[in-house]
Amino acid sequence: MARLAVMLNHEMQSLVAELNGELRGSPSIRLEYSDELTKVDFGRVELINTIDAYHFSIKGHTTVAEAAWKAIGPSFRFLGINRVALNRRPPVITTR
Repeated sequence: MARLAVMLNHEMQSLVAELNGELRGSPSIRLEYSDELTKVDFGRVELINTIDAYHFSIKGHTTVAEAAWKAIGPSFRFLGINRVALNRRPPVITTR
């Protein structure tokens, strides 16, 4: 499965690059590829919920949110969204 995931990610990255080449005449359209979520070390025990050992823990959710936040940075810049928004950290998930 890990090998298949690497192959699929490589193919998606190539496809996005190819499609962006075709979109050169459309400066308001751009596709983004990010592998930030594949870089998260899901093998770290503290990222997994201790109750069911399947879902993310609070730290796991926060880690994934931080990776997603990093991944959408180029899209923010492309859209001209204020840099202040880029420098904010994603909200931290807490329990009551």
